Amino acid sequence: MDVRTRLNTEQKSGIFFLLLSKAFERIAFYMVMAILMQYLTNGIGVEAKTAGIQYSLFYGMFVVGSLFSGWIGDVYDRIKFVKLGFLMMIVMYLLFVFIPNVNWLVVMALLIMGFGHAIITPNQIVFLGNIYNEQGKEIKALPGFIWYSIIVSVAAMLAAFLANVLKNQLGYLAVFIAAFAFSGLALMCFHMFKNAYRRLDLVAEQVDEKTDVSTKKMNKLILVSVLSIGVLIRFVLYQKDWTFFFAMRDYLKDGLDLRWFTDGLTPYLSIVFSLIFLLVVSKLKQLNWKVIFNLILLGIAICLLAYALVVIYEPLSEVIGGDLVFVKAMILIVLSESLISSVLLYSVYRSSPVKYKGLFQGVSLLFIGLLSSILFVGLRMYENLGGTISFLILMGIMLASGVLMFGVKKSIGKE
Repeated sequence: MDVRTRLNTEQKSGIFFLLLSKAFERIAFYMVMAILMQYLTNGIGVEAKTAGIQYSLFYGMFVVGSLFSGWIGDVYDRIKFVKLGFLMMIVMYLLFVFIPNVNWLVVMALLIMGFGHAIITPNQIVFLGNIYNEQGKEIKALPGFIWYSIIVSVAAMLAAFLANVLKNQLGYLAVFIAAFAFSGLALMCFHMFKNAYRRLDLVAEQVDEKTDVSTKKMNKLILVSVLSIGVLIRFVLYQKDWTFFFAMRDYLKDGLDLRWFTDGLTPYLSIVFSLIFLLVVSKLKQLNWKVIFNLILLGIAICLLAYALVVIYEPLSEVIGGDLVFVKAMILIVLSESLISSVLLYSVYRSSPVKYKGLFQGVSLLFIGLLSSILFVGLRMYENLGGTISFLILMGIMLASGVLMFGVKKSIGKE
């Protein structure tokens, strides 16, 4: 994809308000996620087991609902559908301020709230990609997807801080009131986005998709490959959350605690790495599939190096210190994830058919949600097979992903 023009004023305005809307929506979502279990158990006296089920229903509705909402956005008016999602979300946040402690009412409110968020996320991603492809003026869209990832990360950090302050100072209901307010701001920004979006002559909004047969076949191969290989890549990357934590507990001597780094600094590192990646990508003069796959392969190589450091922990720790081994490994994994995540998201958008971009974004989000829910698989492997074997297996999975990705790259040539 050659860069043939710069973003015009309407495109810039649309992207700005869309990302701002996303930031406010994510702040509301993560604020409630941060205190939901405590609210259910301590706030309204739900038993811990029941609260866990209700929390899972809320998150599960968001994950599974993304699949259906992306498809509905494809066949229905996407803008009206997203506005409906915002309204569902806003009403449910406000309802939690007044809702009585009735189990089925709480569950219904959580399900509706979760589906409201599910409507928004895959369809906003489609809007973001669409803006970059105005009629006759196609522009590389990856920078926008990197900005999207940065916005989500910053919103998550800010939401956790705000939720904790509000809960401690004013109580749980203050968090829901704040989430209601941020959701309202998100809807206002989305309205501003809609005005700019309507004025653009976008390829994705045309009635007929004008793509030749060979390109459609190539995109189909890439789409299936990115979705399936992306599952393997993300499975390995996500092990930093549990498997790495328990490995640090077992490997490091004298009970050395690195949570100050894993919990305190890695979110900031992720944002810094994403900003650097954004700067690099913005300087690229072309962004064809060969370049995209090279970026993914680079991320895979960095992740393999991170796991290799842990595999050779024993001899390496004698040279540079055990804590530094894990710090360096975690830095590399965060770098790898920062490099790969937005590229995979963009690749799914770019390779999916114009008429079904929401559907396949929903499929991608479904996979991400499911992988986030099965982190125990890597942990069980670690507990049953030991650190060295389990990390070698994870390296093998990532290496297989790289081989498969290299094969896809070779098969499409220089298209």
